[in-house]
Amino acid sequence: MNFWRNFNLKALFLGPAIYFYRGMVPHGALMLTLSCLCWIGAILQWQNQQPYATYILIALPFIICAFRADADFNLYRQKNASYNPEAPVEYYSVSLFRLVFCSILSGGFYDIYWSYRQWNAVKHCQHARISPFLRCLNNLLFIYPLFNRIYRSAAQLRYLPRFPAGLAAMTYIFINLAQEPKNYDSLSSGEAAILAGILLASALSLIPAQKAINFNNARLNNGILTFAPIRWHEVLIILIGLTLMLTYFWANRFLYN
Repeated sequence: MNFWRNFNLKALFLGPAIYFYRGMVPHGALMLTLSCLCWIGAILQWQNQQPYATYILIALPFIICAFRADADFNLYRQKNASYNPEAPVEYYSVSLFRLVFCSILSGGFYDIYWSYRQWNAVKHCQHARISPFLRCLNNLLFIYPLFNRIYRSAAQLRYLPRFPAGLAAMTYIFINLAQEPKNYDSLSSGEAAILAGILLASALSLIPAQKAINFNNARLNNGILTFAPIRWHEVLIILIGLTLMLTYFWANRFLYN
């Protein structure tokens, strides 16, 4: 019975991703490295016509995660006794227009800054041992855990979202993984319109999370919603993104045509 007590069915399917989902980035990196080594061995065994060994090596990381994830998480929480996942979080609050405008103007770079500010709020309010910088650099990997935290915080204050956190996060991920034009040397007007549409859709997909944030912050401050002031590093991020985006279109317009 003790052998099966720590078995986690979700970890069996998610593998190393369960560690990243729970915020255990070092453990997740270790398990992901182990998984890559096993999968490289599986490729070698497949080339040597050893199918059974191949299947075992592919499944081994998931089986290890299934039995280790809960035990590692309990040890992680003991080392982080001050961590309080139920503590209220006052997230980075901006107007919907400002969010969409800055995201489009920066070519999507503002999304990374926005994610950093949200994870930074979680770190300070809940005393979580996370790295907001690393999480914002891996924005697509951590966007669902971020949306889930935001929605959970707002739900504790009786927020009723129109779009579930999972749907909103997956929409953002799929939009940003949308295929871009293959011929970068000659960007046609139609392809430029597609890129502009993807950029707009990506910015709009952040609105459900920002609505939940604004509701959450207003309820925490007795119905008063105060937007964060514009800081110099926020302007710098926008200028860098805008410069890169204009340089890209200029290069396609004048250098390759």
